[in-house]
Amino acid sequence: MPELRSNRKRSAPLWLALALILLFTWTVSAGGGTTLYLPVVAKQATPTPTITPTPIPPLPANYSVSYYVQTTSSLEAYNYGCALGRTDRDLPGTQDRLVILDFGQPWYENGQYGTIIFRIPPVTEFVFVSLYTVRQVAQNYAAGYWNCTESDTQSHLTLGIGTSNYLRADMQNADRARQHGQLWAQMVLEVNSWLISTGYVSQVYATGANDMELFWATPALTRAWVDGFNAYDNDTAIYYNYGACEGCPQSYYSSIGSWTGGVNYSWHIEDVWYITWGIQPAWAVPEIYLSTGANAKQWQTLSKYSKVQKGSRIDYSGVMTQYGACQQRGGCTFDTGDTMNTPQEAWNQLWSRTYADPDTRMLALPWMTDIRYWVK
Repeated sequence: MPELRSNRKRSAPLWLALALILLFTWTVSAGGGTTLYLPVVAKQATPTPTITPTPIPPLPANYSVSYYVQTTSSLEAYNYGCALGRTDRDLPGTQDRLVILDFGQPWYENGQYGTIIFRIPPVTEFVFVSLYTVRQVAQNYAAGYWNCTESDTQSHLTLGIGTSNYLRADMQNADRARQHGQLWAQMVLEVNSWLISTGYVSQVYATGANDMELFWATPALTRAWVDGFNAYDNDTAIYYNYGACEGCPQSYYSSIGSWTGGVNYSWHIEDVWYITWGIQPAWAVPEIYLSTGANAKQWQTLSKYSKVQKGSRIDYSGVMTQYGACQQRGGCTFDTGDTMNTPQEAWNQLWSRTYADPDTRMLALPWMTDIRYWVK
């Protein structure tokens, strides 16, 4: 098992974030009191709350829409970001959003790394986009949001730039998977540098994101990607795992460390923990799709494993649903149930399940985001 970073190293991003906050806030305070938002990227031990929280606290005031990206148009990206900015401008109070732009599976073509974005029927051929194009689309979405919030200078957007661990063909190679992760981290850092240079960082912060599924790749290939990201994140960039723990145990037991799953890929619970929480840049907005509540049970079990075996629970940052995408496709109902949780249902399931066990009880579950296809 890879050794976790020391507490000193794990706290380094926090001190950097605090220094940036102090510097930026001091710099802009004379020009209008803009506030800089940065995530706390250092994970400290999370003790069980000594004051019992309300079992079901108020839901987040709103949720965001994330997208399966089906365009390379910077203008479209700007317009989508602008639409969200105008929504937040017109809502009372301060909004706090997480939007993930899912650019599809990693790919390597003609000496370039990038992704294959989601196709728009009746188009059948794959569309490769370079990391440069991914960065341009993400930046223009951010610019649209910032410009169109106008007088609302306090609402905030965390923009997850997403891919997946669907590692096929030329990407079934640990060195290429690792290189893709490295370049993805570098791209996130470049986007944040651009946000700082434009001043947009006062309301927008970029992160990586990865839809990691146990059926899509081996744990070795998936670990290679996250290790690559970690090696080039400059101890400041983070990523959100917005994948599934399909097949994972739904309750904790003493020999859970010997569990394997993922059909032929032989995942262990340690692998799932590592890519979700164990490595420094990893945070999680897990898929809670199933109306049966099975997904929430699986992720609570992983958090229990983290607490018992590693000393701290997993503090999930929110929930991911696909209600909108299912509606676009005419439904996602199967013989054994459906994967059409609404964001509110998913949030309730994960909060209730984690709250029930003191070992996994969180203080907050900030975000709900529902993914859909870019086109209507």
